[in-house]
Amino acid sequence: MSINGNPDEEPLSVGYGTGAIKQGLSAVGAALVALLERRERDEGEFIDISEAQVVAAMIRNYVSSTAGTGIELVRSGTRAPGSSGRYPHATFPCKDGA
Repeated sequence: MSINGNPDEEPLSVGYGTGAIKQGLSAVGAALVALLERRERDEGEFIDISEAQVVAAMIRNYVSSTAGTGIELVRSGTRAPGSSGRYPHATFPCKDGA
């Protein structure tokens, strides 16, 4: 949360479901790969997706990109530092201020 928002304002919190959404996307990707493998080998696959590991990987991406690019992890607007402004990868305040 500390890297989202404008530097002169309070940080913007990321929605509580972000980890679960990313976990679901990871599970979909893993399931598709497992289905392709099943087609090739005619065997089932076991998929284990941990939300904690998915969130840790998200944080690791910021840390490793900072080390490689020198981008400082400071609040610089609605997008995470160095995210190249991809839409809809951003955090915005709600109209009611929450």
